[in-house]
Amino acid sequence: MQAPQSAHSIAAVIVAYRPELALLRQLITAVRPQVEALWLVNNGNVSDLAELDADALGVNIVQFEDNLGIGAAIAYATQRAQNEGYDFLLTLDQDSIPAPDMVQQLLSAYEELNVQGAKVAGVGPEQIDRRSGHYAPFMQPISAWPLPRHSIYPPAHGVIEVDHLITSGLLAPLSSYQAVGAPRADLFIDYVDIEWSLRARRLGYKLFAVGGAQMQHSIGDNYRQFMGKQVPIHSPLRHYYLMRNGIFLQKLPTISLGWKMSDALQLVKKFIFFGFFLPQHATRWRMMLRGIHDGLRGKLGIYQERP
Repeated sequence: MQAPQSAHSIAAVIVAYRPELALLRQLITAVRPQVEALWLVNNGNVSDLAELDADALGVNIVQFEDNLGIGAAIAYATQRAQNEGYDFLLTLDQDSIPAPDMVQQLLSAYEELNVQGAKVAGVGPEQIDRRSGHYAPFMQPISAWPLPRHSIYPPAHGVIEVDHLITSGLLAPLSSYQAVGAPRADLFIDYVDIEWSLRARRLGYKLFAVGGAQMQHSIGDNYRQFMGKQVPIHSPLRHYYLMRNGIFLQKLPTISLGWKMSDALQLVKKFIFFGFFLPQHATRWRMMLRGIHDGLRGKLGIYQERP
């Protein structure tokens, strides 16, 4: 089950943690014909994938002994891809379903940008929420304050430079990872992709959203309409990571003041919305406050429940 031969070789990695197997099979079936190699890094238990026929699906399972998070899984995949001589790495979440031509669309856009002389860290597809059909916006690059955040969308068959790309659907040349470095494993989940994107941009690289390259993606556990916007809803634990890592990025000297001020405002808005307008108020407040506390202390890694 090999992808069509092209001038570039592409490996893909799926990062999984207690996945819904039916959806995971759809993902593997959709992406496997588009790439030369497919690895599934399992951060959960071995038993979670016991009913997945990996050989028949053409996927190689890599079992982590502990849940090390998204950053560690991608760092593993980047190193393996480099060792095995691949040109590109495609990273995917367990709940994403790429269109049959997504990888080719991304690769064609990258090649065109490369010909134009752009220094490209990576390209990413349009993300369509599987439940609502809503197209997730991208963010205009932030360079100075008080430049407000603007939601932007790529043209139908073109590209647009963006502030950052999410992990799922990111197609990046291995040369980008060699120059920028691997994602930070200690952030564990939220802001892993943002921090890597900002690090790349600081080195002069650019990231692009590609119109016409499409991927279905579950944006949050659920969503809620609020003031005309579709707001992704996550668990209180995810809100811990969101606040902790957001606060931690505020301390990094490598991130611009303009970006920090813009994101700080977003964190305040999220803190208020999650604390007042979602169920489990007390739990969310507790987890977010602890996240802020740990972020200020620089206590990263997997969440540890206090005795």
